[in-house]
Amino acid sequence: MTNIYVLVGTNPIPCYISAAYLLGYYSECKLFLVCTADNPSIKQSGTYQTGRNILNQITVQFPDTCAKLLSINDVGSELSISSVLAETYSPDELIHLNYTGGTKSMAALAYHVLSQEESFSSSYLDGRRHIMILDGDPAFSNEHDLRKDAKLKLDLQAITTLHGFDKVQDSYTDAAYGDLMERLKALLHNKRIFQIYGKSSSKKKKTPEEMAKEEEDIRRNTEEIIEASKIRGMGISEKHINKFIDGVWLEHYLYDELNKISNDIEIYHGIVKQNHFEIDLMAIYGYQMTLISVTTDCKKGGCKLKAFEAIHRAHQLGGDEAKAVLVTLMECPRTLEDDIRGTFGSTIPGFKAFGIDDFDKLTIFDDILKYAKE
Repeated sequence: MTNIYVLVGTNPIPCYISAAYLLGYYSECKLFLVCTADNPSIKQSGTYQTGRNILNQITVQFPDTCAKLLSINDVGSELSISSVLAETYSPDELIHLNYTGGTKSMAALAYHVLSQEESFSSSYLDGRRHIMILDGDPAFSNEHDLRKDAKLKLDLQAITTLHGFDKVQDSYTDAAYGDLMERLKALLHNKRIFQIYGKSSSKKKKTPEEMAKEEEDIRRNTEEIIEASKIRGMGISEKHINKFIDGVWLEHYLYDELNKISNDIEIYHGIVKQNHFEIDLMAIYGYQMTLISVTTDCKKGGCKLKAFEAIHRAHQLGGDEAKAVLVTLMECPRTLEDDIRGTFGSTIPGFKAFGIDDFDKLTIFDDILKYAKE
């Protein structure tokens, strides 16, 4: 019998993947999810609820597994950690520690406590190479990308369970927008889309007259597109038509095209967490998440704000291994990537931006999926 101890951090996904992998690796085992207790007296935030979310998903995927939550009152105290762990195993049992999650002190002290046992082994999930490293030896699984392991695959429902979300849905808009969608897609080529969104202004300041004329041209061009599509005769409100033109159509265009070629990547659209957030698109490759944020903005300032939001949300939902993609109407998206890199430095999660010129190349959809699998 092997006792598996998985340290639980604030993000459940890498901890769950570690637990699921080890449950498949060891034939006879017990699983202990080691959480931190909420202890305001030492300013310690708890991860017990995160551990419970992981346990709920473990119960679904591995119904016959013996799994239990443990709670450490002070993760900076070896005595506190030792007193909890010592009660869970006997001398004749094998001990395995996974320290992918948890704080540095928790990992160091738990390792020190458990490594005194002769039957001790350890592991951690390497997020850069997507392999499980056992006892510090990368050669163990150097050729095995865990994102390709069907047993570790996550879908939207699993992710919502792990995060404890109760009302998350994958939505899609009615097909009545089809003709309007086709007309908007056609404007992407040769940058005619700027007829209804305007173009990033130069450093030269526009006069009030010039600004008024540009706004009137945009209004007229937009109205012509709406009239030509005959969408008003389908009983759709002006509010929903305007929302679709503002950017929903571009989300749907990407969703449709990505789904045609996604193969082993799951694509979700319009993910809504009631009163909390909305995600344009999500791509899941195995267990790794790539958040795809979409905007019809072509100005660097607005796109940069969207990039910050996408990176934050990707990190929040998928952990350090998650990636963020921003699809915009910018003409020079590489400058945005440079700005983001300069802001975050080496701490930035994976980030890539695409702009209006990428649509003319017609490789944008392959490039997004390729990036999601890197």
